[in-house]
Amino acid sequence: MVVYKRLSMAKYTSPHSQFSVANPFRMTLVSNEPQWWPLLDDYRIYSYFVVASSTVVVYDWALTFGQEFELVLRQRWSRMTVLYISVPNSIF
Repeated sequence: MVVYKRLSMAKYTSPHSQFSVANPFRMTLVSNEPQWWPLLDDYRIYSYFVVASSTVVVYDWALTFGQEFELVLRQRWSRMTVLYISVPNSIF
């Protein structure tokens, strides 16, 4: 496992050097320290959860879009129609 950490333009101390080095190209610092492994595992599980839940939401939206189009979007527009459309779609 490798830890990738994005560094800003601030100065940092290289683990292999005792000098402070400016990082103008925002290079990635790679670390293989075992103390980061549990955090990386948690991040990986969290990333899988985000992808899976996003897939379920998009799949549900795709399945019900035809019904929504027939029942809501083809009807006469009112304030409630606009509210119905704006609330669920405000997260995207």
